[in-house]
Amino acid sequence: MFVDCLIMSERLLLPSLAEAPLSDGELGFLWSFIDASIMFPATRWRLRDAWGMCPRHALGWLQVELLLRPNLLHGPALLYEDLLSRAVGAMDVHGPGRALRLAWRLRMRAPCLMCELGYGPQSPGFPPEGLAQRRADLVPLCSFVHETSPWWKEFVYGTCVGNDHSARCREHLRTEHAYAEATFREQQERVRRIAGHVSAFARSFRWELRGTATGADRAGLIAAIGWCQGWGSFVELVREDV
Repeated sequence: MFVDCLIMSERLLLPSLAEAPLSDGELGFLWSFIDASIMFPATRWRLRDAWGMCPRHALGWLQVELLLRPNLLHGPALLYEDLLSRAVGAMDVHGPGRALRLAWRLRMRAPCLMCELGYGPQSPGFPPEGLAQRRADLVPLCSFVHETSPWWKEFVYGTCVGNDHSARCREHLRTEHAYAEATFREQQERVRRIAGHVSAFARSFRWELRGTATGADRAGLIAAIGWCQGWGSFVELVREDV
């Protein structure tokens, strides 16, 4: 519980990418991260414990990936395929005390890796010059989010963005304990669908499956990040779509 409170407070302190572009330190970390660090087993387990990254750094990672290699979102797809597979298992809970067991299973066991390392809007570092010059370029990110919005917006949770949608993100699913059986099954089905789409997107990077990802599969990556980290940052990019 303490770690969850700590992470939520950290998230509230970090501005969005629109408010403050990625710093040199953040850019340098993400540049090395996408080429090597994400493949380290210890890093992958650390990302599992935190359900990915905080909203700023999850979007920053996606921004850097799209700036450097817009057609190769394999790393994020693999991570969120793993996290949503874990979420499907966590949601398979029944009987007395279900709400408490679900809250325990969906908890964050560690803060955002980048936040814990001290990376924020003012962090110094040494990113590649070409990447540093594009730190404020959100066009590829906004385009990807906008183009896939017809498929991911059905998963947006209302409290995150101020509407009355019945979908729940991980944090609100974890903290809201009163669910009718039918409502809970509906949430389970949504998580399974997101998992299916992001898994299909991850598989589409295999040579023999290249070109098989649908718009819904690509949107599965956005839906997975939104489910894990909350929806506010994504919806801020395309407010007119939700």
